[in-house]
Amino acid sequence: MTDCVGRSTNKWLCVCVCTSADVRQQLSDQLRCLDQRVDCTVGMVLELQEYYQRHSEVEAELSRSLDKLDRQIRARHKAEKQRLDDPMFLTLVILRG
Repeated sequence: MTDCVGRSTNKWLCVCVCTSADVRQQLSDQLRCLDQRVDCTVGMVLELQEYYQRHSEVEAELSRSLDKLDRQIRARHKAEKQRLDDPMFLTLVILRG
């Protein structure tokens, strides 16, 4: 912009060139800022993706563990019910009671 101050001819052209250079610099700075913001946002999205992926793995593991526990308890209850329904057990309970 200092090149343009001393000239008296084509002052309008000089102001336009200087102004367009300033605008170009501002746009370049804004583009750089937006690129940094996009990079930051992409990083956050990747972190969220990793979080939800791990979250789903933990939930799947929990579901498998709960299913296993359910099967064990059902088997135990079934065995207990069979034991209680056994006529021999009922006879022993009656004789002792």
